Amino acid sequence: GLNLPEDLTTTFALTELTQRTALQMAREILKESELPENAADIIVSKARGNPLFLEEIAISLRQSGALAGVKNLSALQTAQLIASLNIPDRVQSLIMSRIDALDAGSKQILRVASVIGDEFDLPALATLLEAKDREWLRVQLEALARQDFAYPEPGAPEATYHFKHVVIREVAYDSLLFSRRRELHHQTATYLEEQHPGQLEPFYDALAHHYGESRDAPKTQLYSVKAGDKARQMFANEDAIDYYRRGLATLEVKDKRTAGERGFFLERIGDAYESSGSHSEAANNYLQAIRRWNSALRSSNGQRGSLDLYGDRLLLPIRKSVLQHKLAVAYERNSDYDLALKRLSSAYEVLPSRQPHQAAKIALTRCLTYFRKGQYEDAIYWGRLGLTLSRQTGEKANLAYAYNMLATSYLDTGSIKKAIRYRIMAIHLYEELNDLLGQVHANNNLGACYQSLGDQEKAFHYYTLALSLGQRVRNSSDIAVIENNVAEVLITTGKLDEAIDQLQRVVERHKDTADPPWGYGLALVNLSRAYQRRGESKAAFDSLQRGMDFFRKAGARGYLVDAQIQECELQLADSKVDLALVNCQKALKAAQALGARPLEARGLHLLGRIHAASGNYEEAERAFQDCVSLASSINADYDKGLAIFYLGRMYSILPVKPDYRRGEQLIKQAVKIFSHIGALADLEQVFQFQKYMVHDKPSLP
Repeated sequence: GLNLPEDLTTTFALTELTQRTALQMAREILKESELPENAADIIVSKARGNPLFLEEIAISLRQSGALAGVKNLSALQTAQLIASLNIPDRVQSLIMSRIDALDAGSKQILRVASVIGDEFDLPALATLLEAKDREWLRVQLEALARQDFAYPEPGAPEATYHFKHVVIREVAYDSLLFSRRRELHHQTATYLEEQHPGQLEPFYDALAHHYGESRDAPKTQLYSVKAGDKARQMFANEDAIDYYRRGLATLEVKDKRTAGERGFFLERIGDAYESSGSHSEAANNYLQAIRRWNSALRSSNGQRGSLDLYGDRLLLPIRKSVLQHKLAVAYERNSDYDLALKRLSSAYEVLPSRQPHQAAKIALTRCLTYFRKGQYEDAIYWGRLGLTLSRQTGEKANLAYAYNMLATSYLDTGSIKKAIRYRIMAIHLYEELNDLLGQVHANNNLGACYQSLGDQEKAFHYYTLALSLGQRVRNSSDIAVIENNVAEVLITTGKLDEAIDQLQRVVERHKDTADPPWGYGLALVNLSRAYQRRGESKAAFDSLQRGMDFFRKAGARGYLVDAQIQECELQLADSKVDLALVNCQKALKAAQALGARPLEARGLHLLGRIHAASGNYEEAERAFQDCVSLASSINADYDKGLAIFYLGRMYSILPVKPDYRRGEQLIKQAVKIFSHIGALADLEQVFQFQKYMVHDKPSLP
């Protein structure tokens, strides 16, 4: 550099860019105001506050065209992508020339340290270097720190160091021969095992990485399973899939001796996809796993198949039933109900005798599948059987699931208080088990119970609690359903804009999905209701038709009947009274055949309105009264309030001898019910009618 006079110069020690400044710089270079969080964190971490490195990394990412795909990658995949970018030669050459200028000992230290990772400790480095003189090694590291290669980590319990920049480590690593890299990776993994016996969980991911790079297949498989399972427990399902695939890649595809191991990894990948709500991908992996295990069964004595090495002791005949059941669950959640029932039959057929735990799971999935199809009697039969088997085993997880599933059918057949009792029991059990996914389902379902009772406040409380838990679990299909339920409460309480925004997000999120979750169909039907209340009839019809098409394809009879009743309501609003009457009568018969009493109550109140609009007042009165009676018996206060209001409205505007007193009494009852359950949108409708009665001459509109 230049030798400037000290009295004429001021020296500044330039520090690293702050996290905030580095992130702002990256966004400006990439012209991305909303840079994905995982990409931003890795770019900033890789640059380590150096503006030159940050600029080169960001430019490389932009020029590679990979930025658009980053949004859909896991953190591990994003890190791998950015690590593979071709950082321009001027940066790499600059670092390589600095490393070449070092003495042989310092070069060796940097290269060996690069295998350990971005951060390394003195004992590990000394072991890999076989350096007995640790003081000499410490002096060498201090020299490397002065030259801006690596720095001591302040406050670390042992002498721990980190590379000044990730790029420095990568250049040092690339200068190693492949054979030497593999050797050092294996030594690093062995060192970790020896230093932390019985306490390896924090190092599972590092061990999977080092053994993978050393080409030690058995150890890579072992730690890929452990690292993947650990990631799943933290709901990092994308990372779990990456780990499982790393283990799977070490197994020869055509080697029949490892068919069972391949089946095991495919099953684990399916589990991770299922946990994240990707049901089609889960089903595909389960199908492949079944084929691998069948191959393993043909080449074994018929009883082998447990993988003790991975901590898995499930015998092959039981596993065949377990896999068929998992496949059925994936089909059910993907709305393929007939396929689900077929696989559940297979799961029963291959299940060995005296397996009540697995038999209970199969029975309860049958319960849910029949419920989805609208076959409530079958659903309750299998739900009771599943509950009985679960009580025999005394296993809390199965028992909680049994209470939750059986309550689903009780709710839709009008036994709402029993459903609430069962779901509260399920929640307590899931909390004891610390089962977040179970808590998501049970709290969401409890919200549905209170919504059926008309208690919007409690419904909203349990829905939002379920949504909060669901976002931690990150299951997209569950989140779609819960967001629907929250939107239903918003519609009932008159917050139409909020409801429509939320439902549109659900539809947009899943519209291009090959197999959207059934929450997608619900969102379309609920959008129809919201658009109708806002007076947008065309949008309401269009949305409803898309929802009905989805439920027809899925064979979801209960949801289809609900959508058909909504269709009748739109036809009535569009003055197509005769068409509405025919379709409403059909929907009512379907609801009665299903035993869906809440749907029947809704259809009866709508039938009353259609008869009133046609001038068939006696038929209308009968339908309203039937609705009030049925709704009272199942505690469906909302439909009861609607029937009472429309009956009172009809009495007040009869063209011949209107009964104002009786009409006023009924409308006051409706106000009381709507106020109690928080149905603000319906209250507003009642108040508008009361205003009309005061200021205008009563007549039939």
